[in-house]
Amino acid sequence: MVWILISLSIGVFFGLLLRLRGQERVAKFIEKSLIPVLYLFLFVIGFSNGSNPKVMEKFGWLSLEAALIALAGILGSLLLAPLAKRLVSRNPSSAGSSGVAPAAFAGRNAIGKGNNLRRQPNSDALHSSLKMFACFLLGIALGSSDLSNLATPFVGVVFLTVLHILLWVVGVAMGADPSILRSVRTARPAIFVVPVLVVIGTLMGTALIALLLPSVSPSQAMGVGAGLGCYTLSSALMTEAFGPALGVLALLVNLVREVVSIGLAPLIVRLFGPFGLLAVGAASTGSVLLPSISLCAGKDFVFLAVINGMVLMLAVPLLSTVIFQIV
Repeated sequence: MVWILISLSIGVFFGLLLRLRGQERVAKFIEKSLIPVLYLFLFVIGFSNGSNPKVMEKFGWLSLEAALIALAGILGSLLLAPLAKRLVSRNPSSAGSSGVAPAAFAGRNAIGKGNNLRRQPNSDALHSSLKMFACFLLGIALGSSDLSNLATPFVGVVFLTVLHILLWVVGVAMGADPSILRSVRTARPAIFVVPVLVVIGTLMGTALIALLLPSVSPSQAMGVGAGLGCYTLSSALMTEAFGPALGVLALLVNLVREVVSIGLAPLIVRLFGPFGLLAVGAASTGSVLLPSISLCAGKDFVFLAVINGMVLMLAVPLLSTVIFQIV
C-alpha cells in the first residue's frame, strides 16, 4: 500500500508541476494513455492467474460457489450504495463538503469531468466492459498455455510495473486538476461512511447466499467475503486458519470481485453511479481499481476511493479475526 501511495503522489506532484508551468496539454496527453495501459494491466492479471496452477486446478468445482458468493457480496454492497451517497453528499451545497467535488453529485450519470465515458449510452458502456473482460480472458488463455513457461518468471515484475505506471498516470490527472486538491483540503469524516456500509453489505450478502450452498456455512461465506477484494491476503488468512480448500475459495471469491469491478467498471458506473463502483470494488478501490475509477467515475472520486480502499484493506485482517471466532 505504501508504494501505491508513493506512485500516486509522484504523479500528483508531476501533474501539479505541469499545471503550474501551463503544460495542461501534456497532462491531457498522459491521461489519454490510461485506457490502453488499463487493457494491458487486465491482460497481465489474466496471464498471472492463468499461469497459476493452484487457481486453474480448483477453478472447475469451486468456480460456481466462488462466483455466487462474490456476486452476493457485490449485490449486498450495491444495495447500500445509494445510502452511502445520501450520507456522504448530505450537504453538497458547500463546495467539497464531503471530500468529493459537488459536480460528482449531479445524479447517477454524472461520471466526472473531462471523461470520455461520461456521455456513453448503456450499450457503449457494455462494449467498454466487454473489451476489458476480453483482455482478461486473453491473458488467462495465454497464461494457461505452454507460452507461460517462458513468461512466468517476469509476470510479477511486469504486473507491478504496469500497476505503478497506471497509478502515476492517475496521479498526473489529479495534480493537473485544481478541483481535486480543493476536495482533499475540505474532506470531512463523513467519507468513512462508505467503507462501513461496504462491509455491512458484503457480510449481509455472503451470509444469505450461504443458506443456498450446502457445502459452505454462513460464517465461512462471510469469512471468504471479508477479503473485500484482497484475494492474496484473504486466501493466506483462510488457508492458515482452515486449510487449502477454503483458502482457494477465498482466492477465487475475491479475485472474481476484483475482476468484475475492473472489467465492468464502465457499466457499473452507468447503471449504479460512482458510489456503486466504490461499493463493488471494496478494498481494490485504493489500488488496482484506481485507474478505472479515474476513467469511469471521474477524478473527483479518486481521493474518496483511496480512503475507501485503505480503510477496507486495514479492515480485512480484523474482520477475518472476528469471523474466525464465530466459525
